[in-house]
Amino acid sequence: MAFESFNDFLAMGNHGFYVWLAYGLTFLILASLAWHSVSDHRSTLRELAAQRKRAQQAGGTFGNTMESTNSDSRQT
Repeated sequence: MAFESFNDFLAMGNHGFYVWLAYGLTFLILASLAWHSVSDHRSTLRELAAQRKRAQQAGGTFGNTMESTNSDSRQT
């Protein structure tokens, strides 16, 4: 085994503070990035749903621009 005891493992040859601090900061940054990504995704979905609802209430279409473009080109 590389370390004599669990305490030696935590101490990391007197570099434990820096090693565990680096692990902790890395975990904190990755966790906050994941949280922000999920939060941003949910916000985008809410905005799209609201935009779709406004378009339907106005009598317009939402997201069907390709279909209207394709049908216009077939008629000519």
